[in-house]
Amino acid sequence: MTKKRERTRVLRADGRMINLVRRRGHLMVCAKGCCCGRTERGYAPVPVEFYKQEYKRRKIRNTVHLSMNGCLGPCPLANVVLLFFDGRPIWFQSIATEAQIVALFDYIERMIAADGYVPPPAELVEYVFDFYSWSASLPRRAEATPLITPAADGILLLARADTDLLVLRHAVTALPDSFPPVRALSLGKLTSPEHMAAALAQHGPIARIVVARLLGGPSSVPGFRLLAETVRRGGGHFLALSGTGNPDPELAAVSTVPPAILPEAMAYFQAGGAANFAHMLCFLSDHLLRTGFGYEPPRERPRHGLYHPDLPPGARLADWLARHDPSRPAVGLLFYRSHWISGNLAFIDALVRDIERRGGDALPVFTSSLKETEGASRWPAAFTFFQHEGRTLIDVLITTISFAMGDVNADGPTPSGWSVEALAALDVPVLQAICAGAARWQWEASPRGLNPLDTAMNVALPEFDGRIVTVPISFKEPYPSASPQQPKQGEDLLHYAPAADRVARVAGLALRFAQ
Repeated sequence: MTKKRERTRVLRADGRMINLVRRRGHLMVCAKGCCCGRTERGYAPVPVEFYKQEYKRRKIRNTVHLSMNGCLGPCPLANVVLLFFDGRPIWFQSIATEAQIVALFDYIERMIAADGYVPPPAELVEYVFDFYSWSASLPRRAEATPLITPAADGILLLARADTDLLVLRHAVTALPDSFPPVRALSLGKLTSPEHMAAALAQHGPIARIVVARLLGGPSSVPGFRLLAETVRRGGGHFLALSGTGNPDPELAAVSTVPPAILPEAMAYFQAGGAANFAHMLCFLSDHLLRTGFGYEPPRERPRHGLYHPDLPPGARLADWLARHDPSRPAVGLLFYRSHWISGNLAFIDALVRDIERRGGDALPVFTSSLKETEGASRWPAAFTFFQHEGRTLIDVLITTISFAMGDVNADGPTPSGWSVEALAALDVPVLQAICAGAARWQWEASPRGLNPLDTAMNVALPEFDGRIVTVPISFKEPYPSASPQQPKQGEDLLHYAPAADRVARVAGLALRFAQ
């Protein structure tokens, strides 16, 4: 509940009594300092009018005051913003784009809705710094003891992969009306223990069943111990599962459910798809909450396969060959199975359309991993869709698969191995298209472009395979608010939104290499 607006009666120097409304926050923008906005010195301009427009549009003037200031102090950092909220200073630097300003006001509204301080969101964290010597000593909510409120009905899924959250969205629609509430949180947005504490406190008592699907051990999730302890103290059931599908003794040790439950739940995740997720939720509810919804065992879905927006589900290579014109260059597209499972295919569809508009034929193939081989051979199972009757069908390959196919020796030269042999047998140029792990505005605002993780996964390591690195073709963006994919409540679901100009760039490169 929002705090009641407080007022103070102040006697002004001219003898007039003023009824002053107290603000909870103050947004101070360095708009005309010695560095901020000084384009003649090489700094980005400050979008003063956009600040004012956004402030007016948000209708928060009775809660947060906006000041367009002169120099705020930290001169080595340009385009500085200082936000005070409930007595806590939060400094930002390099705020120069409209998208950053929108994110800043979104953050302010999030604190107003939470009726208190919450840590800056992941998309703004890299711009935060401390300037006051005393601000770092302010009490942090994450340092408090875990919540000890009894667990509430429902299931909470925390996942690192956004595709898990997309699948869950579809799965929930298939559950019975009387099924307990199901919520989800993206671990990618929880970049500090403080974020974890705020996320757990945001929706009241913790759910009775909490499932955390990690890409790594407990140390890979900031605030993981706080999460586990909050569930334990609330009397809930905690499942910590590996996102790779392999049993992890460390994760099993912190889980609080009977050991037999863990591999069963993991099997549903590995099988994938909305139907399997829905049955997993019913399985957990029946076993841990003593309900009687009923469930089916996991149903296997293809680990590798062909996808095309103009072909029916389950299409085979013969279906693609029937529509292929041998006189047109064929372009293979390789992407992760998780995108096919979750329906996160807008970026692949955009590539297909652009390639075919330019006179090529696109052959999109999904795969769980290029390290999964066909039978006893060392040939990647996904590559079988690019060959027919002993010949390679494609003239060039665009891959969005991260990392290198083979193992990389960090201590010295990396010797050739099965991956080099497989690519040599395919014998076509391989272009690395990048699916960025951030929003487009973050990519555009950052002087380095891609963040360090994207650079390692999608630039540095793929080069060990000899791939030709290109450009980002998609960015993580929320579904439009009117989209049926976007939930009515809770945090926005992210998908890989194609960047039309970048897609066109990669499609053009591919067709030139094909010729």
